Amino acid sequence: MSLKDLADQVNNSAKGLVDWKKVREEIISSHEKASTVEEYITLLSLHKMLMDDVEQQLPDGVEIEKVKEVRNQDYNTFITRECTIGGSVCIDTLYELTQRELEAGRMGPTHSLINLAVDAIAEPHYSREQLLRQEAKINKLENKPALREKISRIFRK
Repeated sequence: MSLKDLADQVNNSAKGLVDWKKVREEIISSHEKASTVEEYITLLSLHKMLMDDVEQQLPDGVEIEKVKEVRNQDYNTFITRECTIGGSVCIDTLYELTQRELEAGRMGPTHSLINLAVDAIAEPHYSREQLLRQEAKINKLENKPALREKISRIFRK
């Protein structure tokens, strides 16, 4: 589904025309496939719009805290996914993302990821370039079938 179609779905969800849970799942799926900053930002904005509408439309008796917990888990997953390189969180990117999200109003000043980013950036850590080089080396090794077969034989014994 294109981002425009997804935006239409978010708008229809606000009007009660579509199931918000399905729209949420589509946002999550699209975020997993996203590869550009623009796509990530659009999907974060759509998620915020959707969940804002959901919280406003919840009927009495529905556990709003559960919905907020799911929303927060989604958001943290989105941010973490965006700053992960080869299975490692890039601290430089995490710091930049938290600043971007704070400025955009999608993240509050007391969000736990802000404190984590500030603390982590002050400590020694791998740079984005180091993580990208490490990921490239791993990908290169994984694409060598002979080496992969030798390693597999070692662990089969």
